[in-house]
Amino acid sequence: MTSGFVADAVERLRSAAWQTEGGWLPREWTRDPGGTASMRQENVHFQPVGVFDEVDLRPGEPTLFTTRLALPSSLYGVPLEGEPLQLTINSVHPIDVLLDDERVFGDSIPVVASGPALIELLGSIVPGDNGELALRVLTPGHALAGEWAETSVTVHLTTPGLRERFAMLDAAYARLLLAAELAESEEESKVVAAAAALVPEDLHSSTVAELRAALDRLAETLAPVAHRAERFRVHCVGHSHIDLAWLWTWDDTREVIKRDVRSVLAMFEDYPEFRFTHSQPAGYAMLQEETPELFERVRDLIAERRWEPATVQWVEGDLNLASGPAQARQITEAVRYTREHLGVSPSVFLAPDSFGHCGNLPQLAAQGGARVHYHHRGNPGRRAGGALWPAFWWEGDDGSRLLSVGTPVYLGPVSAGRIARDVLAQGHARGLTEVCYFYGVGDHGGGPTRQSLDMLRLIGEAPGLPRAFCSTVQGFADALLATAPNLPVSRGESSTIFEGCYVTHADAKRYNRDGENLLVTAESLAAAAAVGAADELSAAWRKVLFHQFHDILGGAAVHAAFRDQAKDLAQVRATALNVTGRALEVLETGLPAGCVAVTNPVGAHRTDVLSVAGAPGNGPVVAVARDGTRLPAQRSGKENVVFVASVPAFGTEGYRIEPAASASEPVITLGEHRGVNYGDALFHTVDTPHFLAHVRKDCGVITTLYDKRAGRELVGYGIGRAEWAEQVRPDLGLGVLQLIDEHPHTMTAWVIDEVHSERSLIRGARAEVVEHGPVRTVIATRHEFRSSSATVRLVFYAALARVDVELEVDWQERGTPDSGVPGLAISFGTRQLDAEAWYETPFAAARRPADGLMVPALRWADIGGESYGVAVLNDGKYGHDALGTRLRVHVVRGAYDPDPVSDAGRVDRSRYAILPHAGSWRDAGVVAAAAAFNQPLIARWTGDRSAPPRPAEMWHPRLEGHGSVVVAGLFPAADARLIRLYESVGRAGTARLTGLAPDTPVAEVDLAEDIVRILQADARGGLDLTFGPFQVRTLRVA
Repeated sequence: MTSGFVADAVERLRSAAWQTEGGWLPREWTRDPGGTASMRQENVHFQPVGVFDEVDLRPGEPTLFTTRLALPSSLYGVPLEGEPLQLTINSVHPIDVLLDDERVFGDSIPVVASGPALIELLGSIVPGDNGELALRVLTPGHALAGEWAETSVTVHLTTPGLRERFAMLDAAYARLLLAAELAESEEESKVVAAAAALVPEDLHSSTVAELRAALDRLAETLAPVAHRAERFRVHCVGHSHIDLAWLWTWDDTREVIKRDVRSVLAMFEDYPEFRFTHSQPAGYAMLQEETPELFERVRDLIAERRWEPATVQWVEGDLNLASGPAQARQITEAVRYTREHLGVSPSVFLAPDSFGHCGNLPQLAAQGGARVHYHHRGNPGRRAGGALWPAFWWEGDDGSRLLSVGTPVYLGPVSAGRIARDVLAQGHARGLTEVCYFYGVGDHGGGPTRQSLDMLRLIGEAPGLPRAFCSTVQGFADALLATAPNLPVSRGESSTIFEGCYVTHADAKRYNRDGENLLVTAESLAAAAAVGAADELSAAWRKVLFHQFHDILGGAAVHAAFRDQAKDLAQVRATALNVTGRALEVLETGLPAGCVAVTNPVGAHRTDVLSVAGAPGNGPVVAVARDGTRLPAQRSGKENVVFVASVPAFGTEGYRIEPAASASEPVITLGEHRGVNYGDALFHTVDTPHFLAHVRKDCGVITTLYDKRAGRELVGYGIGRAEWAEQVRPDLGLGVLQLIDEHPHTMTAWVIDEVHSERSLIRGARAEVVEHGPVRTVIATRHEFRSSSATVRLVFYAALARVDVELEVDWQERGTPDSGVPGLAISFGTRQLDAEAWYETPFAAARRPADGLMVPALRWADIGGESYGVAVLNDGKYGHDALGTRLRVHVVRGAYDPDPVSDAGRVDRSRYAILPHAGSWRDAGVVAAAAAFNQPLIARWTGDRSAPPRPAEMWHPRLEGHGSVVVAGLFPAADARLIRLYESVGRAGTARLTGLAPDTPVAEVDLAEDIVRILQADARGGLDLTFGPFQVRTLRVA
C-alpha cells in the first residue's frame, strides 16, 4: 500500500515528466482567413500536444496559421539557448511548414499528409524572437465538424534537452511507482520511502546535472526491490492503426499506407530488433498492385518473421452489423489472400477499434485459423465499471473458445511511465507477468516512431524497470500461455458501444444489406446452376467487405466516403445481376416461352408473394401453375401483377398469367369503425383469414390486431369500447412513426445520448385504401412533419400470415450543435405478458434486456415469450430497442459530426414485416422468414428459346429434419461447390442433407477452406449431420 508521502513524490515526478514532455507551446496565433487563433495543450493519443481552440478549415481552401517563435532562455530546468528547436506536426491534411517565409517542410498535393514528422525548425535557439512559424494547412474537399476539426492538426515543439530531461523524469517516476506498488514487506516499503525522500520538491529548478545525480541516487536506493519490476516482460507491439476511411477517404488512405510502409521499412534497417504488426489485406492488395517493390520487401520481412500479418479479416470491420455470410467471407477472402500472396497462414484476428464483437466470432475466427483475438473496445472486464481484462478465454455462442487479448490503448508513444502503469494494471493486478503494450501513431496511420524505438532501447534492460522489448501479438499470446495463466472466461457477445452507429448514415446500411443480399443470391444460384463465377464473385465481395470497415458501415465518416461506397455498390450490383442472370438462364431451361419463371434463391421451400411487370392487357388475371392450378392474381399499379407462389429451395417454377373472365372476389373484407372515447377517430377495419385489424385513418397506425389463429389480441390500444372507458393509445400501436430528439452532445455519429423528446405521429395524416383485391389490400398514409415527409404502406395478405410495412421517408432534418440530433423510428407496440427481446446476430441470436437502450440486430428482432410473440423483419436496418413489449426500429438520424449532412436530403426506403406467432420464435420459422424477406422470389418472363432438358450438373440440395438448421447459402469454388449450414436458434439437433451424389465423399471444410473431415453420402444421396447450438458447418461437394 503506497503511503501518502510516497504517493506525493510519485505525483511530483509524473507531473514534471508530463510538463517536460509537452515542450514549448506557442499559445497565440493569427489565422488567415479568420483573424486570431489560440492554442491549448491537450492529451491527444495519450501524449501532450498543442491544438487550436477553434479550427475553421474550409473545404478546398488553404488556411494559414502564423505565430512568433518567442522562446525563453530555459524551460522546465533545461537551457534552450543553442539547442535545436524541433517540431512534430501531426495533421490529417497535407501541410506546409514555413519559417520566415522559407519552406522547411511540405506535403506536395495531392499526396497525403506526412504524419508525425519530426522537423528541425532552428539549428540554434536564441532567447527571445526566433522568427515567424507558419503552418499552411491544405484542406480536402469535405468539411470536418466538432472536435475532429480541432484535433485534425496537432503541434509539438521540443528540443533534445527537453526530451532527455523527460526521459530521466519519466524513468524515475516509473521506478518509484512500480517499487511502491510491488513492495511485499515492511522492509521493502522502507526502501521505497527512503527513495521517495530523495525526490526534489521542485523538479524544474534543478540543473540537468543536479537532477541526474538525484535520480541516480533514487535508482541506487531502489536496487534492493528492483527485481520486483524486472520480473515482468512487456511485449511492445509496433502498429500503425489506419482507418481506411474516416475523416478522409480511401484515395487519401492509399497514400497513408504507402507512406507508413516506407517509414517502417526504414526502421527495420536501423533497428534490427524491431517487429511490426499490420492488418487488413485490403491494404496489402492495394500495395501489391500500386507499389510492387514495397510489397516484395514486406513479403521478405514476413518470411523472416519480423513482420506479423494480422490478417484474419479483410478489413477491420464492424462485427455487429455485417451478416453471418459476410463475416465468413471477410475471413475466407483474408486467409486466401494471405496464403496466396503473403506466403503464410495468419493467426491473429486484429480488431482494435471495432465497436463491439458478436457472440459467434470465436467460432468464425477459429475456423479461419485464428489463435488469438486482439481488441480494445468492448472488453468484458469493463462491464459495470470494472477494469479491463488483459487476456481471457472468449467462449462463443456455440461453445468455441479463443484466446482474446485486450489493451487499454491501441496507439500512442513508448515511455517508461506508460509501460509501468500497464504493468501494474494489466500484469500485477491480474497475476500475470507477461504484458502486451501497443504503440504507434494511428487513426491516420503514422506507425511507430524512432523516438519510441529509442525510448524502448533505454527502458529494455534498465534497472528497476520491466523487461520491455519488440514483439508481436502472437508472440505475446504464446509467451502468456506458456506461463499456464488462470484466465477468466467470457461467454457470448461483448457489450455494445457507439450505438448511434447502428442508425447514422442509413445509406451506408442500405448499400451494405443490398450488397450482401445480391451476392448471396448470385452465388447460391451460380452454384445451383453450375455457372463458373467464383473469381468475379470474390472480387465483388471484396468491395462489399471493404465498406464494412467499422467507420464506414458505422456511418462515422466524412460524406465523401459514402459516395465512394455508392459507386462500389453500383459495380457490385452489376456483377451480381449479371451472374444471377446467367444462372437463371440455366435454371429456367425447360420452361415454355411466355411464362413467368419464379426462382427461389434461399435454401428453404417457401410460399411467398412476388411482383412481375409487363403482363399484357389491363383486365383481371389469374396465375396458372404448371400443374394447372389457378391462383389468385392482382394488378398493382399500371405495370405489375402480384400473386403468391410456392417454390422449393433453390428451385424454379413456371406460371402463366392468363386473363380471367371476371375479377376474383377479395378474400379480405374492408369496413369502417368509429372510436368511442375519441369520437373523431375513424378506423379502417381489415378482416383477413389470419387477422382482424383496425387502422386509424388519421395516422395509419394499426391500433388493433387480433390473431385468429391463436385466438388472442396482439395489440389493442386504439379503439375504445362502449362498455368501458379503455385508454386510447394509438402511440402504442403497430407501425407508429416517432420523431426522436437528442440534446446537443459530442460524437453524434457514434453516440445516441440525452433523448429529451419523443413525438408520435398520430394525427394530421390520411390513411387511404390504395389497393384491394384477391391477393392483398394496401393502405397508404402520408405524413408531413417539420421539413420532411413520410409515406407508410400497410400490406395485408389473403394467403400470408404477416403484415408488411413499406416506408419511404424524404428526410430533410439536419442536426446542429445548437439544435441537437433529430431522428425517426418506427414503433411496434404489443400487448403481451412476456417481454423477452431477441435479436438476430451473425449466425446466431442474442437475448438482451427490454430496457429501451439501442442494440444491434440484423434481419429480425422478436418480442414475446414461450407461448406467443411477434417478430419484426427488416430489409436494411440495424438499430433496435425494446421497452417492455414495445419493439422499435430506428430509421434515420441527423448526426452532425464528423459529417454535418449525414442523411439529410435523401429519400430512405425500407420494408418491414410484422410476423405474429404462437409459441417461441425458435419454433415459428422466423429465421427462414427473415432470409426470404431479404431475398425475394425472382420473377421474370421466359423468352422464345429452345427448351432442352435441364442439365444434369444443376444442384438442388434440400434439408430435412431438424427445423432450426438452415442453409446460409451455396457458393461456387474453382473445382467444387460449397454449401454452408448453421443451427439458428441455439438448440442442438440433427438434419439430413439430400441432393448429393449417392455413395460419394463429401469434405467438411472450415472458413479457410481447409478440410476438417471427410464424410460420406449414403446410397440415396443423403447425409445425416449433427449440429451443436449455433454451430456453422461448410461442406464441399465435387
